[in-house]
Amino acid sequence: MQKRRITIIIIALILLMIGLFITNFDDLSWSNNKGNYLGIIAILFAIVSMIISYIIEAKRRNR
Repeated sequence: MQKRRITIIIIALILLMIGLFITNFDDLSWSNNKGNYLGIIAILFAIVSMIISYIIEAKRRNR
């Protein structure tokens, strides 16, 4: 299960980099980059949830 979480974190980080790469930095308005911004936020939530899940699982194993 830990390998899956780590794999998801790595994939999410790669998708985050792609999202940042395709963002139009010449015009950072919401109307121009709405999809990219929402994707970046969703990926950040996925990364945070996987890290928290990993920490909770590690604490349960150490009991």
